[in-house]
Amino acid sequence: MLTVDIIKTLPDFRLQLNFTVANSILVLLGPSGCGKTTTLRCIAGLTCPDDGTITFGKEIFYSGSNQIFVAPKDRNIGYMFQDYALFPHMNVNNNIWYGVKQKTVEIKQSYDKLVELLKIGHLANRAIHQLSGGEKQRVALARALIAQPKILLLDEPLSALDCDTRLELRSELKKMQAISKIPFILVTHDLEEARSMGDQVLFIERGLQVPPSARWKECLCGREKLG
Repeated sequence: MLTVDIIKTLPDFRLQLNFTVANSILVLLGPSGCGKTTTLRCIAGLTCPDDGTITFGKEIFYSGSNQIFVAPKDRNIGYMFQDYALFPHMNVNNNIWYGVKQKTVEIKQSYDKLVELLKIGHLANRAIHQLSGGEKQRVALARALIAQPKILLLDEPLSALDCDTRLELRSELKKMQAISKIPFILVTHDLEEARSMGDQVLFIERGLQVPPSARWKECLCGREKLG
């Protein structure tokens, strides 16, 4: 289980969150600039909180009181950036394999399974600029998952896609989480996306967890809510 209890002073407000997520999809929901991406960056180790703790089971990724900070490369956390961050000078296959230190039998089997599930096997030798938005999303997801991370962070992964592609990839993301059985933390400011994707939904406003208003409660009916 991932436990996050952090404080981070930002230019316009103070980010202060306390939540847990097990092997499910947690959605961080809120308006742009409320601290969602900063939260992901703190979990990944790309930003250091001012105080608090971030733990995964018995592992301590960050502890302010004990002055512990584990480098991003040692956390084994997958991060799917909003712009996908694919390398334009590499083809699809090389992008997926980037960052894999050893191509073990298990990793190769994982590759075969991922490209089949994500329907991108035929794209292996294609250049990144030749891909559609949905294809880029699938490649970025395969790259994030092939290293078998402990946690997957997704920063508005569907925001740039058309409606039909978004609906299809929502389903695929949920399927991939069910197969991988690791915590997914997904950032969005889209209410419908949160409703359809989240096993848990945490609403954030100016860095703080807030109870959903009556409107949010109605729209999120039937989902577990945090905050």
